[in-house]
Amino acid sequence: MVLLNTFELLNLIEIIILVIVGILIYRYFKGSVAFYILFGLMFVYLFSLFLSYVGFNMLSKLFDEFSKYGFIAILIIFQPELRNILMSIGNNRFSRQIRKIRNSIFESDLSYKNQTIIDNVSEAVQFLSENKIGAIIVFFEMGDYSNIINTGITINGKISSKLIESIFVKESPLHDGAIIIQSREIKAASCVLPISQKLDLPERIGLRHKSAVGVTEVANAISIIVSETTGIISLAREGHLESGISMEELSKQIDNILNA
Repeated sequence: MVLLNTFELLNLIEIIILVIVGILIYRYFKGSVAFYILFGLMFVYLFSLFLSYVGFNMLSKLFDEFSKYGFIAILIIFQPELRNILMSIGNNRFSRQIRKIRNSIFESDLSYKNQTIIDNVSEAVQFLSENKIGAIIVFFEMGDYSNIINTGITINGKISSKLIESIFVKESPLHDGAIIIQSREIKAASCVLPISQKLDLPERIGLRHKSAVGVTEVANAISIIVSETTGIISLAREGHLESGISMEELSKQIDNILNA
C-alpha cells in the first residue's frame, strides 16, 4: 500500500511538473510563429499515438521516423525563444540581487551615476517626443551583444542628452537606427535590430516598434521608442510593448536595468 501511494505521489509530481512546463512554454512562446509550429508538432505527435492505438502500424512508423528529428528541428526553429528562456533563468531575481550587492560594495557613487544617466536620457526623450523625432534607445544588461552593436557605428561615448538628440535629428547621418547603451555609455548608434516575429503585436505599429520589440526577445534589454508620427513614447521589454508611458515610469525602468 505504501509503494502504491509512493507511485501515485510520483505520478502527481510528474503531472504538476508537466503543467508548469506547459505554462512556461505558453508564456514564452505565445503570440509567436514558434508557438503555432510547436502546436503543430504536438498535434503530429498525438496523431501518431492515435494511429498506433488503432493499429495503423505503417503510418505510425512513418510518424515515428519523423519525430526522431523533431528535437533537432525544435532547437533550430525555436533558437531565439530558447535563448530568451535560458537568459531569463540566468537573470532571475536572486542573481540580480547579487549583482546589486556587488555594485553597492565596489561602486560607492553608483546611485549618482545612474541618476545622471536617467536625467540625460529622460531629457533627450522628452525633447524627441515634443518635436516628433523618431528614435530607438536600447539599454542592454551585461552580456556579449557584439552581433547587434557591430551593425552600427561605434561611439563608446559618455551619455548626454545633447548627444542623443543630435544623433536622431533628421540631418544626422546616424539617425536611421538605434542607439545602444551598455555599461553606462553609448556603445554605438545607427544599429540594426532584429524584427519581432510575434503575431499579436498591434497592426498599426511600424518597423521601428517591431525592431524595438524584437531585440528584447533575443537579449536582456529594454527599448525606448519615440514615434515620429505622434511623438508617443513606448517601452519594450521581454517581447512586450507598452505605449504612452509616463516620464516617471520611463525613469523607473531605466533605473531597474541600470541596477540589474
